[in-house]
Amino acid sequence: RKKARRVDLIFGRTSSAGDPLRPSRLLLACPETELPSRVSALFQDPPAAQLPPPWTRTWQLAPPAPDPDLRIFQSIQVTAFRDYLACPLQFYLKKGLGMNKPQDSKDELGGLQFGNLIHHALETYGTNLEMRDCEDEASIAECLLETLDSQVTAIYGRRLTAPLLVQRESARQRLRWWAACEADNRRQGWRILEVECPLGSDDQPWRIGGLPVHGRIDRIEEHRSGDLRVLDFKTGKTAVRENHIGSIREGAHVPEWARTTALKGNRPGRWTDLQIPLYVLAWQQRHPGRQISGGYGLLGESKAGVKLDLWDDLDAERLNEALTCAEGVVAAILARQFWPPSLYLKYDDFREVFFSNALEAVNPCHLLPATP
Repeated sequence: RKKARRVDLIFGRTSSAGDPLRPSRLLLACPETELPSRVSALFQDPPAAQLPPPWTRTWQLAPPAPDPDLRIFQSIQVTAFRDYLACPLQFYLKKGLGMNKPQDSKDELGGLQFGNLIHHALETYGTNLEMRDCEDEASIAECLLETLDSQVTAIYGRRLTAPLLVQRESARQRLRWWAACEADNRRQGWRILEVECPLGSDDQPWRIGGLPVHGRIDRIEEHRSGDLRVLDFKTGKTAVRENHIGSIREGAHVPEWARTTALKGNRPGRWTDLQIPLYVLAWQQRHPGRQISGGYGLLGESKAGVKLDLWDDLDAERLNEALTCAEGVVAAILARQFWPPSLYLKYDDFREVFFSNALEAVNPCHLLPATP
């Protein structure tokens, strides 16, 4: 007895773009008596898809209670104020518990590595006593590019991947543009006084609210008039004031000590970063009576984005508000105030862990003060 045989045909009803497809005429090559049933089979509605059960969270992350020996209770980096102002919970996870977003292996430089190359070239130039007072743009550019190329070769070798070649050329172009700024600054009477200057010493650290504040200022410059200015170099394009003061979203919890006046209009604003004001305050303590300003040296992607971005209206009132905010951050850290989390984060390093909702994903049982 012969076994029954069959042929199964698999075909798509829609294209990859979702457009309906007509069946091949070969599928309709059958006796006329079978044609109606064949057409009905080919054009019938697909069976209803079985929806998966709704997603539910089966557990919550319960961070451990802050250990009194954690480094965040011993000192603070000047850039860490930005982390606490962004989100107290993420500050505790990153700076207290050492949790960081994993970095995938890449064939190209990340933002930090790219910025470090440019910082190294600027730092080396600033320590070159023969070059740092030079007013010739071409000579300054040659010095900067030679340092950059040597550093790239030392770290990544002579045979670079295509993405690294593109990024090296991008860094070279930015430094060429910046050389014009350096030459112009020298002609205007500004000279490089110090580079990578610490805020304080190990014996006499600079303190806020009793907590030592650590950090290094990329560059200190002095004008022939005696004025000083502190500069921090950035490879992004954010303007200095907009980087430090933001608006207050409706319903957002902002402590009184973190509030200030918005940049536009007389509306309430909030401190989001304190780096430049704290640099100025630290230097005012070292040099009382001197006129001190601050800002960024921007080395952005375009020629227009390579420039000095100075905070010209950083007056005594703003500086006092910044100091009040810094004292509030230190007091909150020492009081173990790491809850609630911020609901409005520009950069969320824990999105995958929290499923975009820290209030539901985290159990703050160990972070809340004990009830009597």
